[in-house]
Amino acid sequence: MIPKIVFFDCDGVLITSNTWESLLKLAKFPKNENDRLWKKWIEIQSGYLRKNLTKQKYQKEIVEKILINKDAREIITYLKKKNIPVAIISSGEIDYVRAVANELKIKIFKVNTYFRFNQAGKFVRMDFHTEDPIAKVSHIKEICRLYNCLPEETFFVGDSNNDLKAFKLTQHGILYKTKDPDCQKFAWKMIENLNELKNLITV
Repeated sequence: MIPKIVFFDCDGVLITSNTWESLLKLAKFPKNENDRLWKKWIEIQSGYLRKNLTKQKYQKEIVEKILINKDAREIITYLKKKNIPVAIISSGEIDYVRAVANELKIKIFKVNTYFRFNQAGKFVRMDFHTEDPIAKVSHIKEICRLYNCLPEETFFVGDSNNDLKAFKLTQHGILYKTKDPDCQKFAWKMIENLNELKNLITV
C-alpha cells in the first residue's frame, strides 16, 4: 500500500543515540536506580536534573550532539519524492526532537515532554502532555485529521513497547531493529534498515 503518512519514533529510530540515557548520565543519576525506582522515576530523576542540569549543559551536551541515523536521511528524502508526508511522534523532549526535525527537514513533529528552566537557566521541572503511549495515539489522530485520512492508512515506525498502542491504532506498525517478543507480536512488519520501508510501499 501507499501510506497517507509515515510516522517515525525518534530515539532509536531516526537517531542512533539514547537521548534519555545520555541525559541521566549528564545529571549524574545512579545507573542502577533507573529500573529499581521506575514508579517514582519522574520525581526522583527530576531531583537530579534540578541539582545538576542547566539549559546550557542540556543544549551543548544533548541537543547539539544528537547522532542522526545514517539511513534516516535517505528514507526521508525518498518519501518526500513520493509526496508521502512524514511526521515524528516522540515521547522525548521538545528541544532535541525539534533539532532532529530541523536536521531532517521534517515539518511536523509531536512530543510528550517539555523541560522548564528558570531565568537563571536552571532546570525546574518536566511537563508532560499525557502518558507516553496515549500521547502517541492522540498525536497520530490529530495529524490524521489534518491530512483527512484514517490512522490505518498510515505507517508507524517504532522500536519499543511504548509504540505498541500506535501499532494497534495504525494497524501498520513497523518494528525497527527490535527482538522483543511483545513488540514483534503487535508489529505488522519488521525491518533492520529504514530503507526497507521502500519495499513496503506498493501501488
